[in-house]
Amino acid sequence: MKLNAPSDKFISQILLEYKDENKNLDEKLKLLFVDFYKDNSDKTNILIKVATLNKIYSTAILNINPVVDKIHEVFMNPLILDYKILVDEIATVEWKTFKRRNLSFASKFVHFHSSFEIPIYDSYVWILINAYIGYKNASKISFKPPKSYIEFYNTFEIFLNLYNLSDTNYTIYEIDKFLWKYSKKLIEVIQIKNNFSLK
Repeated sequence: MKLNAPSDKFISQILLEYKDENKNLDEKLKLLFVDFYKDNSDKTNILIKVATLNKIYSTAILNINPVVDKIHEVFMNPLILDYKILVDEIATVEWKTFKRRNLSFASKFVHFHSSFEIPIYDSYVWILINAYIGYKNASKISFKPPKSYIEFYNTFEIFLNLYNLSDTNYTIYEIDKFLWKYSKKLIEVIQIKNNFSLK
């Protein structure tokens, strides 16, 4: 499948589609995180935010209490100021004999907490940026999941630099939403062409 080049015209077109579908959801979530329940020293605030993200984005976290505890523990450490490190710190949660890595969820939590300063990790976005990088470098493409959020973020920056997107008027937020919406559209095309659906 051929990818559309991330030109100004194409990015703008995809962003319009994104805005039409998502309207004010992102802004309302940012209000929840930054204005109404900003204080992460209060576990109830964290609980409300975790439950909201889990429901809206279907992140499949069945037991949110250990996630809330982990976020609270990490935010009580004032030394972690880098948002990229923060994602990795809250991503892995352990309780009893169970361990889960919630990279996508953790990146969403910090995405809204940071007022959109960092992109959200999504497996479809990961595949798309690696395909773009592979195409530009004429190299073999690996879709193996990243080992950390920092690896994802560094790859995201490589993509930005390869396509000169750091020098445009687009924000990290806009590029993130462009990649998410475009990757979703590509998956829909693949589903139609192959006559199957993902559950």
